[in-house]
Amino acid sequence: TKHYLHNAEKEADALSELAEEHGKRVRRVDSCTAAELRKLLAEDVRPRILLFIGHADAKYKGEFTLGFTDAVGGLQFLDPATIADVLSNAPNLELVVLNGCKSAALGEAVVGRDLQPDQRTILAVCWKTIVDDEAAGLFTPALFGQLFHRDSDGVEMGRLLPNAFEQAELAIRTPTRPDGVGAKF
Repeated sequence: TKHYLHNAEKEADALSELAEEHGKRVRRVDSCTAAELRKLLAEDVRPRILLFIGHADAKYKGEFTLGFTDAVGGLQFLDPATIADVLSNAPNLELVVLNGCKSAALGEAVVGRDLQPDQRTILAVCWKTIVDDEAAGLFTPALFGQLFHRDSDGVEMGRLLPNAFEQAELAIRTPTRPDGVGAKF
């Protein structure tokens, strides 16, 4: 059974184009295990922002979790506590964007951990509800368009996020007319 999200590819491509336009680096990973995710976050990439595009309402032992797509299009479910631990302990991570249905509990687990004196705060953008693929696909480019702005380098994520989030909300509230005016990728 394939669990492919048809707009995920377009959403990822739009983000890659935005990053290139703004001189930012993006690393795209289409599938991974918890160990691979930990290695990417701690050793290989060490990103400031992590974006997950996909199913976040997959069930693992009764809890919502992220569904990672494997090479043949099937879903691989990771323990949500493991995901929260991996994300919470990523060295440079400042923002987690879980652009998938019902991802709020997982985002809260990442943000709500007990901070040690030497740890930084991680912010999260998530969905409490089911999200339509079209809306999710409009949200991401609008959010990252603001986060990638040239004036964002070195600025604390807590200062960047409110305006970026407002622009992303506006993008999904603004209908696109047949003539192409309005929110677009």
